Amino acid sequence: MEDSGSRLPARQDFPHLSDAHWATLEKMVSLLGEAAFAGFPNLPAEQQRARVERFDKYESSLIAHVSAAAQEAARATMRSEAQSAAQASATNTASFVARPTTTKPVKMSVPTFDGKDSDSLVFWVREIEIALSAGQIYDARAQVAFALSNLGGRARAWAMARETATPGYFTSWSFMEQELRSTFLLANVAYRHRSSFLRCKQGKRSLQDYVMELHNLEAAMAGAPLSEDVKVTVFMDGVRTGPVRTELFRRQPKTFNEAVHIAMLEDHC
Repeated sequence: MEDSGSRLPARQDFPHLSDAHWATLEKMVSLLGEAAFAGFPNLPAEQQRARVERFDKYESSLIAHVSAAAQEAARATMRSEAQSAAQASATNTASFVARPTTTKPVKMSVPTFDGKDSDSLVFWVREIEIALSAGQIYDARAQVAFALSNLGGRARAWAMARETATPGYFTSWSFMEQELRSTFLLANVAYRHRSSFLRCKQGKRSLQDYVMELHNLEAAMAGAPLSEDVKVTVFMDGVRTGPVRTELFRRQPKTFNEAVHIAMLEDHC
């Protein structure tokens, strides 16, 4: 394992973990810092495997959920464009009376945020925003109710305690988001994500996995983003030696997205 600032013991100290479990554990510590490993060695073998599998399952479900949401949004856009085209064609007849059309709301499910994994809050907030937009939920109280319905565990207990003490405490989704962040997001989370991004290397991973990790870290730093120059430099320096790295240094991309596009094209050549 490359030195990423974590302090994992030797691989042989965990013979009961499969290679897949170990790879996931490395990713946990790389993304979440040493706090993610605190107390882990003292857990029984079954609990260690279960903890690693929960992280892997959440990451996989999040990626699948966001992908499905993007596909549904694309289909909704295509339906809307088809309706608009039909309307434009019909206006050529004298008997046609134009009527406004609207895209039907799309109902989406969102994973529950229970307050245990503070790092997942950033992604949960974005999923709530996508679901509110897709479902065309614009009323402030309705937005709050939807968000409350997707809380669990201590996060739900915390929210309901405030709503019980002061009915209507969460006056809007924006205010609720601020309260959630100040309560459950660790104070140094931006530093940890920024540090992980700056240390990130491709290593033996595929280019796709390397890009995905950088995108996840970039999303988690939404409140304090790095400059394009820094992101491009980190990405190019992190790509392992080979044709992709050579092409990147030849083309000298100006933005992170441009660098990723060039690298992915070269990787598939």
